[in-house]
Amino acid sequence: MSAIEDKLKKLPPKQQTLLLLVIPLIILGLFAYLVYLPSEKTISRLEADIQKNESGISKSQLMESKLGELKAENVNLQQELKLATDKLPSPSEGAGMPDAIKKAAKDSGLAVKSVQASASVTGPDGLYIETPINVQVEGGYHELGKFMEKLDNMTRMLAVSELDISSGKVSGIRMDLPIKFTVLAYTSGGGK
Repeated sequence: MSAIEDKLKKLPPKQQTLLLLVIPLIILGLFAYLVYLPSEKTISRLEADIQKNESGISKSQLMESKLGELKAENVNLQQELKLATDKLPSPSEGAGMPDAIKKAAKDSGLAVKSVQASASVTGPDGLYIETPINVQVEGGYHELGKFMEKLDNMTRMLAVSELDISSGKVSGIRMDLPIKFTVLAYTSGGGK
């Protein structure tokens, strides 16, 4: 027999039983501390990584499914943009806009005081050019209404802003109102 067995046999039975219980508990504790707990932390971290990756995959799959829709929508928007910019007159056509406004005002019965184009402003990405045209006319409400209708019926894209109608003078049965406004004329900028 070995020296350890001799020493164990000399111990009282209670201590022998206690040793038989304590030694496996120590081994089990060491196993838990040195093997199981570090592995559990690694497993938890890996499970969290798996969950994160699965979430990313789900998002990617959702984005991929919407990609086709977005591409189709982009094609439609590009077609709409092309149609809209094709409706805009060229800058050379826009240069004649003050004369067209004068003619429309005179044809409507308004007295033209001045029609002056201001500096043009280029829109985003050079898609359009906005040219403000300051207009001063004199006439009645009915003539002004006819003039606005003529502007509305023009094929060009126009917007009226800063309309100012001052108090007028009565000349017989006619009322002459001083009218000021700005016509914003849009022409094609060509885009980038």
